[in-house]
Amino acid sequence: EVIVTMWGDNGQEASWFNGLPGIQLYAEFRYCGRDTSKVTEELLAERLCDCTGADLEAFKDMARIDMLKEERRYMCAPADASKAVLYSNPMMGVYDKDLENIGNLFELTAHYNKCADKLFAHAASGKSFSWLFAFQAQLASLCADKWNLGLRLKKAYEAGDRASLGKMAEEMTAMKEQVAKVRLA
Repeated sequence: EVIVTMWGDNGQEASWFNGLPGIQLYAEFRYCGRDTSKVTEELLAERLCDCTGADLEAFKDMARIDMLKEERRYMCAPADASKAVLYSNPMMGVYDKDLENIGNLFELTAHYNKCADKLFAHAASGKSFSWLFAFQAQLASLCADKWNLGLRLKKAYEAGDRASLGKMAEEMTAMKEQVAKVRLA
């Protein structure tokens, strides 16, 4: 016997609706009995749409925020880099070294911007769960701007580069507005 659960741990910043494709997959395996070969990605996409109105590809795009490489050969990539970016305080530097190492392996700004573009398109489609994709799009956009802010602040501070620090202060004001958009999305 198998049961499916969603615990909501790790701060529960993810929506419960993110788990819909997994719940649908479980349901399809249960409905198909012992012949699990019947459960294909096409069937899952069709049944997810029938049961919830959700687009499987849109949910897959949402999951890509934390898929820094499609092939997981880089074991140093955390399962939830966006969480570290979201919660990092750029003035404290707690995650800076981790984010620097990840940023050296992956083009984080381009990655997050690509995710944001796809998710904004899903949000604008007006289909089911567009509000969920709008939230994830705002998060990806914030991550693109914020992931290396602490590193840049430290570098400018140590160099005595007041002009760069002033520009980053303006960036941080804009980021405060981005955080509000994430919160309200």
